Amino acid sequence: MESTSLQTKKTFKFTNSSGKDSLEVTISETMEPHYSQYVWPCSVVLAQYIWHHSKSLFKGKHLLEIGAGTALPSIVATMCASPDSVTITDNEFFPKCFENCRKSIFYNNLGNICDHFNKHNGSNVKRTSKNCPIHLMGLTWGQVSPHFVKLLQKKNTKDHHAFPNVILGSDCFYDETLFEDVISTIYYLLKSSADFEQQSSFKPVFLCTYQTRSADWSISALLHKWKLEYEDIPLSDFAADESDIADSGMPGNHKIEMMKISLKDK
Repeated sequence: MESTSLQTKKTFKFTNSSGKDSLEVTISETMEPHYSQYVWPCSVVLAQYIWHHSKSLFKGKHLLEIGAGTALPSIVATMCASPDSVTITDNEFFPKCFENCRKSIFYNNLGNICDHFNKHNGSNVKRTSKNCPIHLMGLTWGQVSPHFVKLLQKKNTKDHHAFPNVILGSDCFYDETLFEDVISTIYYLLKSSADFEQQSSFKPVFLCTYQTRSADWSISALLHKWKLEYEDIPLSDFAADESDIADSGMPGNHKIEMMKISLKDK
C-alpha cells in the first residue's frame, strides 16, 4: 500500500477458482473518520459477487450503485462485467465522497466519465476507453431530486444511459434510523426502472451486502410496507465465505450477508 499523508491506494486482486483469470483493481482511500472514504468489508464481498458472475449477469445491463463511497463494486463491474452503463452515486451534500471515485477511475484507466455531481469539474469529461460510460451523480437516500429524476429518465441513446435495472449497495443498512430512507429510495429506483422498460423480460433488482451488527435489527416490515420481496444469496455460491477476499484481508471476522431485493409481483 502506497501512502501520502492520509491518502492511500489499495490494490485488490480477484481470481477465479482455477487461478487462470484475474483482475487487479486499485482504489483510492482517505484515512479519515467518514464512512465513504475507505473500503468496507461489505464492498469487497459485493465486488466478489460481480467478479464471480462477470461473464453472465451484468452484460448489457445498466448499473447504479447507491452510497457508493469508494465504489469498488462499480469499478469492478466496469472493468470486467460488460454493462452498458454504470452510475456511481453518493450523498449529494458531501462532495468529498466523489474525490476517491474520480481517482480510482483514473488509476484503473477507465474513461467516458460523465460527472453530473461536480459541475466545476466538467459535466462530461471523456477519455478514450473501451469501457462503458461512468456517471457520477449525487443521490441522498430518501431525497430524490427533480434533476436526478430527469437525468435518469432520458432514453437510452448513443449519448444517454437508460434507467438503471441493476442497483448495487454495500453496507447501506448500518444505521437503523436510515433504513426507511434506503428502502424508499430502492423502491423508487426499481419501480421507475420497471415502468421505464415495461416490455423487458428482465426484472429490476437490488443486490445488497450488509454486515450483521444487531440481532434486533430487521428490514422485513419495511420491505412489506414498500411492497418489496427479498431472497438470501449464500456467500458460498460465489466463493465469498472466506476471511480474505481479493488479497484484501477482508471481510475478516465480520459477519457479512447478501440479499437480492425486487418488487413484489402483482
